[in-house]
Amino acid sequence: KRNEREKIHKACITEPEDCRIENIYSLAYLRLITICAAQVTVILNLLIRIATTKLAEYEAWHVRSSMYSYLIGKLAVAQILNCAIIPILMSSSATSDHQRWYARGGLVEEAFYLQLLNALVPNIAQALNIRARISRYFAKHHARTQAMMDALVEPSSFQIPVRYATILKTIGIAILYSSILPSSFFLALAGLLASYFSDTYAALRLCRKPEKLSHRLPTLVPLLIRVAILLHILFA
Repeated sequence: KRNEREKIHKACITEPEDCRIENIYSLAYLRLITICAAQVTVILNLLIRIATTKLAEYEAWHVRSSMYSYLIGKLAVAQILNCAIIPILMSSSATSDHQRWYARGGLVEEAFYLQLLNALVPNIAQALNIRARISRYFAKHHARTQAMMDALVEPSSFQIPVRYATILKTIGIAILYSSILPSSFFLALAGLLASYFSDTYAALRLCRKPEKLSHRLPTLVPLLIRVAILLHILFA
């Protein structure tokens, strides 16, 4: 993507009159690559979330609240690394000219689509209950008893650590990208509003009553937000 952007930039310098017409498909191609790269990152975060929550069930925790607190931290840190810190470090190592970050297909455009997709895709997937629908579709052919059929239609549990991690990811990405993309805070606001409505709908319509947990569970959230602010100071 960087080589394609440099080729378009050189063409614009040598042929300024014909650049807009000749490279319109190349610019569209760059935008498509940027959107696809952001979507791949979102899909990777979903896979990381599924794998981490499944593996956490095999860990030896005495109480579920402690497991959820640790899971919130793991998911939030992994997703912020994948969405913000790694792209910033890779772009910094690829070129020393930070003005290229604002070129078509650069880091800033990728950050915009990454935050936009992160604000929409996970919340839409939760509101539509896509994961449960897919699992029921493939498992219904193997349900040979009434108990297995009942388990398929039973509401899924409300994933409290996943939702906390999603909120932390939205805030953390906005803080880290805000220096180069001021609209990050508006995208974060849209993501938080989407999370609020999707969580409300899922909790009231789709999921069963959550387990009783300790009131200390959300205490990790302010700590991680402070760490994100410190990272914002360092990266800015």
